[in-house]
Amino acid sequence: MLAMGTFTMQAQENKDIQQKTIVKKVTMTDNDKVVTKVVEETKADIDVIEVEENGAVNQEAKVITKNADKTAVVAEDNEENTTNKAMVAVKKKTLENDLEASKKAEFEKAEAEKAALAAKKKELEAQMLENRKKLESRPNGMAKLKKDN
Repeated sequence: MLAMGTFTMQAQENKDIQQKTIVKKVTMTDNDKVVTKVVEETKADIDVIEVEENGAVNQEAKVITKNADKTAVVAEDNEENTTNKAMVAVKKKTLENDLEASKKAEFEKAEAEKAALAAKKKELEAQMLENRKKLESRPNGMAKLKKDN
């Protein structure tokens, strides 16, 4: 009697995993917020060595390399950018003070110009009156000026 058996063809498989994990803390800032992320980058190469199970001796092995890289955000934190807000507040205060000082200086300059113009006007009026008196006074023996109607 013959025993009949079924043999399944199976392949022998060995896996060699080379994995390198890098954890980075990435900080991004803008005017309002500071975003801090903890990023985990995993670089992995999986080498699979397959040998078919067919009973032959010194079979050729197939090496298949798979790339299994992945990146994951482990933690994320959002904060207010308080240092930037403080610097902006100081800068605004400085600008306001400079603006007020500039306004005051311009006002004083305008007042000084106005006073100088008033003094010049008075001086011109005094000269005009003096010239009018000189023109109106006539030497002795000369007839007075008559107005035309």
